[in-house]
Amino acid sequence: MKQGSVFEQRDCVCQNCGCVIHERYVPFIDRWIKDKCECIKKAEQEEELRREKTRKEFEIIENKRLSGIEPRYRSASFENYITTPENEKAHKNAMVYAKKFSSLEKKGTGLIFTGNTGSGKTHLACALANKLLDEGVKVRFITFSDLMQSINGARDYGATENALIKELQRCRLLIIDDIGTQAAAEKSKSVLFAILDKRINNFRPTIFTSNVTSLDEIKNRFNEQIYDRIKGNCYKIEILCSSHRKL
Repeated sequence: MKQGSVFEQRDCVCQNCGCVIHERYVPFIDRWIKDKCECIKKAEQEEELRREKTRKEFEIIENKRLSGIEPRYRSASFENYITTPENEKAHKNAMVYAKKFSSLEKKGTGLIFTGNTGSGKTHLACALANKLLDEGVKVRFITFSDLMQSINGARDYGATENALIKELQRCRLLIIDDIGTQAAAEKSKSVLFAILDKRINNFRPTIFTSNVTSLDEIKNRFNEQIYDRIKGNCYKIEILCSSHRKL
């Protein structure tokens, strides 16, 4: 027996909160369909927000696990960096970069921290990385020596080499630690150029740390092309202080 006509509606009560809602007759299934109450909509929205929050939390944990940041620097932060009159400016500039990362990223703008061994370059770079990781940014950290060892140690006819290069080309922020400590071999130059050129062309920022006192040393130890890409796309942050490391 027909229970209603097309577009017919009537009041009913939400069994969840007791509010008055509407239900409409749907003839082709011969059923009355209740409107979704605001309490149900709110509960669904809250559940979606909870799921999204959980997803982001797991994503941050996974990004940190895959970041490559070594155990010593996983707790590095701007707060636990030892500041002195000599490194205060570098500390402030690193914090500004982290704060403005979203806008600097659009231009592919990176940094190069320079200073003596033990001056805190890697700590600042990792403090910046940890800050951005907490905000959901995918960061990849690798020392230049580890990069070269991974490339030179490949035994699968270039598969590992290509996979690593592509990973470093694509990550949102790349940190290459301790670059330019000595003259680079031709393969090192080729690999670094391939990574930097692709990143620059896709506006992906790169951060370096180095013991060089002048960026001209990068040119001497690598080549003009690599020097131009670092100098043209990175702000230099010089850390003028002695070693913080204790025996």
